[in-house]
Amino acid sequence: KGELKDRLITNHLILLYNIFGVEPATKILFFKLDEKYWPLLKTFLVGLNVLPDVITGISNKDINTVEIEIDQNIVERLRQTWELRDL
Repeated sequence: KGELKDRLITNHLILLYNIFGVEPATKILFFKLDEKYWPLLKTFLVGLNVLPDVITGISNKDINTVEIEIDQNIVERLRQTWELRDL
C-alpha cells in the first residue's frame, strides 16, 4: 500500500479550487472519485473549509456530505502537517 502524500494532495486540491471555484471543483471531485474514497476526500475538504453540506447533480442524485464519515487517521496527519487544532 502506498504512502499518503497529504501535502501533495492538499496542493492539488487548492489548485483545483483556485482554477474552477468551489462548486464546480467539488462536483468534479465527487463525480470522478470512487465512493470508497469520499471519506478521505471529505476530510481534506473540511480542512480546507470548502465542503458544502449537499452536492447536487452527481449521477442524477444529490450527495449529503454530512452522512460521509471523516477519516480520523487523516485528521491526525493534517493536524500535524497544517498545525491545526480544530479540524
